Amino acid sequence: MYYYIINPASGLGKINKIQDKLKETLHSLGIDGEFVKTTGPGDAARLVNMGLEKGYKTIIAVGGDETVNEIINALAAKKSDAVLGVIPIGQENNLAKMLGISDWQDAAKIIASRKLEDLDLGKIKLAQRDYFFVTTANVGFETKLIGKREQLGRVGKILYYRKLISQLLSYRPNEFLIIFDDKFEVRGKFFNVACYNVKLGTSKLKTNPKDEKFDVLVVPKQSARNLIFAAKAILKGEYDLLSDVSVFRAKKVKIESEKEAKVSVDGQILGKTPAELWVTKEKLKAIVGKERKF
Repeated sequence: MYYYIINPASGLGKINKIQDKLKETLHSLGIDGEFVKTTGPGDAARLVNMGLEKGYKTIIAVGGDETVNEIINALAAKKSDAVLGVIPIGQENNLAKMLGISDWQDAAKIIASRKLEDLDLGKIKLAQRDYFFVTTANVGFETKLIGKREQLGRVGKILYYRKLISQLLSYRPNEFLIIFDDKFEVRGKFFNVACYNVKLGTSKLKTNPKDEKFDVLVVPKQSARNLIFAAKAILKGEYDLLSDVSVFRAKKVKIESEKEAKVSVDGQILGKTPAELWVTKEKLKAIVGKERKF
């Protein structure tokens, strides 16, 4: 039996419109089970613990990235070997895309097929909290775009790009010290630093969430001309297309800054520098599709 954790607020309440059809589809595929709903941020962890106590071995996140992240953290904190499945209902659903899942209909078929992969789990230690993650941690300009990319469809491309270029030109890079595996360090004013476990999108940067290493993309301060021409790439998160970028591979990364800098993890602002990140010994066992991004 499967244990479905639903966030009723995901996708502006989209689940309420498709819930009956979703349950019918899951039943027809022989993968129905118990359905529970979160009551607010942070509640998914409580429901995960309840499901594990009941003996469920497959936990399905029905919601957006925030819901999936909460469930991943709850499973990792318990060192559980339960399998994670995802039915995307949110706005961006980056974690679902990483697993090769395009929409809820696609997700149902993928869950029924039950192809499993063991994925590396990253962990980040901040003054405010510790957090497990699957995709990316960022410091720098990317933290200014968190939660804003979905505005593009609402305000229109021309107006949005004007706002983006204004932000790009007014942004003042922070001074960062980055230490890799306690052996090698780089220091400078960096436009963005991205620590990838796996990279989404159309980037030329190839990452592998099964190699027990982070790919760390360091983007130095850019000229105004570069930023204007690279605005579309930045909007897509393709920082590797900017000038003079460097890529480092490491199992452990420390990031310090001259001034406190916001840190985003899997698309959420979680705290501020200093930050310490490493690939854990724990693995995330997840159901994946053929179009997975690794």
